[in-house]
Amino acid sequence: MISTPPRTTSKHPTRRLALLAAPAVLALGLALPASASASTSTSCTQSGYGASCGPYADHSITFSNGFDTYVEDNCWGEPKCTYTINSRNPGDWSVTDPGDEPAGSTAVATYPNVQQLTDNYNPATHTWGNGSDGTPLSGVRLLRSYFTESMPHNSRTIAEFGYDIWTNYPSDVMIWTDNVNRGTGGATKIGAMTAFGQHFTVYVFGTVASGSEIIFSLNGNNGQSTSGFAHETHGLVHILALMGWLRSYMRAHGHSNYARDLGQVGQIDAGWEICSSGGTSETFSMSHYALWTAARS
Repeated sequence: MISTPPRTTSKHPTRRLALLAAPAVLALGLALPASASASTSTSCTQSGYGASCGPYADHSITFSNGFDTYVEDNCWGEPKCTYTINSRNPGDWSVTDPGDEPAGSTAVATYPNVQQLTDNYNPATHTWGNGSDGTPLSGVRLLRSYFTESMPHNSRTIAEFGYDIWTNYPSDVMIWTDNVNRGTGGATKIGAMTAFGQHFTVYVFGTVASGSEIIFSLNGNNGQSTSGFAHETHGLVHILALMGWLRSYMRAHGHSNYARDLGQVGQIDAGWEICSSGGTSETFSMSHYALWTAARS
């Protein structure tokens, strides 16, 4: 699997079962959950630990092959796990938080998300869907995602919408685009970058040397400011550009091994890290989602 050392404040990918060894072949070994719904038009409602809808075959996602696309709730930080997912497909779903987390809590309780495995690349044909390699960033000319989401924006909600990217790097790489009272989440700034006219502040939750979680946080005014936190509810995220910056950063700071590890992507998720709804029931919704890539010619 894409490995993540256990930490009391960390989460783990929930469907990765084999190590991405660049450039070795990845054994998929996927076990479909009993709650899976194969239809992209039938409504799926699930709640509790292991809540999962899918697998889906979604033409808006390059990697999707009918076996590796799910909508799920990864409530690794909430003992009650009473969230409810309602899903028709990765671009039309919601999660309801009943408000069981402590008001004001800043610890992530759950991460309901679209989970997409990206380890089905076929290097012989430079296509996705029937291979078993992780997606090599050096072999693609684009990797981007479009989203439209809605989450409560009020004084009691503590959450953010973001992407969670898993590679061979020891931890995950996140991209935060809609930040409601989360701030930095306790992370430390390591740099700043601009991609396609939008400004990001880059943080590490721990230390770079130890391979801790990296966070790209979109700045205020939907990335037009050089500080603050964005409330972008829809937009285009250029994942390849951000990952390219991070790999360059790692090389420049003496971590060429991490730059190499970051070069092969095995999973990309998108959803909300929810800390608290302030003791009130709230709903978080996705109304459009797409994830595209294309091989270099």
